[in-house]
Amino acid sequence: MRIWRRYTADKPDAEAIRLRSDHCGRRLRFRSSACPEYPIQVCVNELHFKARRENIILCGLWYGDRKPNLNTFLTPFIEELNSLHNTGFRLNEHDQYITKVHTLLCTVDSVARAPLQNVKTFRGEHGCSFCLNPGIEAAVGRGSTRLYQNDTLYPLRTQAQHIRDTQKIIAQPRLEADNGVKGMANLLNLALFDISQSFVPDYLHCVLLGCTKTMIRHWTDGKNKDQPFFIGNDGKINEIDSHLLRIKPPKEITRTPRTLHKWKYWRGHEF
Repeated sequence: MRIWRRYTADKPDAEAIRLRSDHCGRRLRFRSSACPEYPIQVCVNELHFKARRENIILCGLWYGDRKPNLNTFLTPFIEELNSLHNTGFRLNEHDQYITKVHTLLCTVDSVARAPLQNVKTFRGEHGCSFCLNPGIEAAVGRGSTRLYQNDTLYPLRTQAQHIRDTQKIIAQPRLEADNGVKGMANLLNLALFDISQSFVPDYLHCVLLGCTKTMIRHWTDGKNKDQPFFIGNDGKINEIDSHLLRIKPPKEITRTPRTLHKWKYWRGHEF
């Protein structure tokens, strides 16, 4: 919202769109193959929530046996968006007003965000898309993972810093990455789009299916029955259900609350 207000303070004829791209790939499985599908979708930000959900625009689709080259895949899409930003369009031939479209936000999961920004994934050093925390390598089971601790305050990523890192990588081809940036990202060519701030955190996977689901698993796991936080017995779950099932969500929310007994079958937005 802050980005939108900054760019449209003096542009009453502007419309903003929100970009969504599922570049981690949904797989369509047939008898003898598994082919990934990569859609690019947009929605008009100014529409009412219900209308926005019902009017998702499919702008691009990759379907094949391998991942697409993102710079090639996104180039015509970015060129069209820049044209809508600079030239705009008329709703009909008699319309005296020209509507211009600005792309200000992109919502993707953490797996898709890294290749779109052309940075390391969260498993690599400086793999955070939002700050310069390098993370630390930690052993987990037979392997390892990267942890991003919050004991030190690291600076946030910025568009200017990302461009400097990109230029450094281009000037020094042998350099693998600088602050996690691996090279040129095509989205840097998209007008008004901020390669750092225009991406939003992955709330669904990080919070709902990540932290919240993990906490519920521990709270209800029989292995923790002697712990003070355990709520896995029928009495406590029924007590929670007595409040949970009384919730009457508005009509825009299509799924009503389900019993905590079935939390393993909950969809992401139910958490």
